[in-house]
Amino acid sequence: MSIPNASRTKRTRESDIPDSAPALIVEDVEKVTLGQRTVREPGPSQALIKTEYSGVSVGTELRAATGRPTQIFGPMPYVPGYQAVGRVMAVGEQAASADFQVGDTVACVTSGTHQRYFVSDISGLHRIEPNDRLPTAALFAQPAVGANALNMACLKTGDVILILGQGLIGQAMAQLARLRGAYVIGTDVVPKRLELSAAHCVDWAVDANEGPVSAQIADRHALGVDVVAEATGTGGASLVDDAVECLGKGGTFAQVGATHELRLELRLTPLAEKGIRVLVPGGVGDRRCQAGVLRLLMSGALNLHPLISDFVPWQKSAAIYSQLFASQRDGLNGVVIDWRERPGD
Repeated sequence: MSIPNASRTKRTRESDIPDSAPALIVEDVEKVTLGQRTVREPGPSQALIKTEYSGVSVGTELRAATGRPTQIFGPMPYVPGYQAVGRVMAVGEQAASADFQVGDTVACVTSGTHQRYFVSDISGLHRIEPNDRLPTAALFAQPAVGANALNMACLKTGDVILILGQGLIGQAMAQLARLRGAYVIGTDVVPKRLELSAAHCVDWAVDANEGPVSAQIADRHALGVDVVAEATGTGGASLVDDAVECLGKGGTFAQVGATHELRLELRLTPLAEKGIRVLVPGGVGDRRCQAGVLRLLMSGALNLHPLISDFVPWQKSAAIYSQLFASQRDGLNGVVIDWRERPGD
């Protein structure tokens, strides 16, 4: 999200950067602590960011912290998190020439954001104008994943989309689809998620515990839906088969979100009979996609605020993060950690 260029005095570094600062650390499988990490110097094409808020991606970060491979984090111990908003504290030469300056407020996608200071390549930065919606922008990667999938699926005004899974990616995707003028059906097996989605995200919330979704929607959508987005991250054969059953002729099936380690089972005959298009978008899309999501978040058109289940100060970050490894994780939806300094910290 770009801000019009104005005459700004260029500085390359703030003077009050500490040698070390608080950080959340995954020490070992399902073991997380709050510790200190050295504050790194940015390289030529990097910027040092002082974090205001970081957002927890529950599914991806759970996978990494339980020892399963991801494309984001290195070996343990590591600092988790991959999305945040904060203020630029120092910039490398190339970052300065790209017009990122000390004092800019930025949103960022990079690894290791659950700490007070982190370094990011400028390719992952978006300059934004701060307002009271800034905390929700710390969760912009999840809606960017959904937006990327909707772009690839070519969802149109008047289409019907079925989104399987109402975690934060599915919920944000539902809001984005409604902003495009689509009719949105959302399913899940967790009652609290369905309740949130019915109130804030979807036109029709369907409880997948009550039987095959295809049977539940058949009366209202006898010709099938236009797009099915599988956002549960499981990709099981029975789930996918039923999803294909929900699609009308010429429809689109999109496997959304985390695709590493996922084995997607598709039977070719029903796909061929209906002329189904299969997409595996993955990722947060290009810079234009990310910037568009940030504009919607910062304007309030995309409203994640009611979807945030936990907003915690950094001192309690290890406690909330440990809930990923327990039954309480089903109660976690949007999680934002506040890293701002206060007197007495």
